[in-house]
Amino acid sequence: ELYDRLLKNLYLRAQGRWTLTEKQALWRSVSASQTLEKVPHWEHNAENENSIRPDIVVKRPSEVIYLQGKGKVIVDGPEDIVHFLLQALERITDPDDVAVDPRWDSTRLQ
Repeated sequence: ELYDRLLKNLYLRAQGRWTLTEKQALWRSVSASQTLEKVPHWEHNAENENSIRPDIVVKRPSEVIYLQGKGKVIVDGPEDIVHFLLQALERITDPDDVAVDPRWDSTRLQ
């Protein structure tokens, strides 16, 4: 039963939608997947280790970004979802730990 609950939770938190532009594709998990409560209790956030009810912790969203110009896929989110998303991407991408260097416009920094 615990395994089934964990799998259902993972499934719910891995739901999202794509937003596409010419230069990038962004997948973001839906906000409803951050907590199972209808009204979130913000004092029970993911960083609060002393949460009275750990079952209603508000999880941060997950994101997958594809940057066409760099040919990079960036995955961010809670560790368990990132692991799940990386497994899904494993078949269609090659591992790469080379940093994505930002391009700074020094005139805008002043």
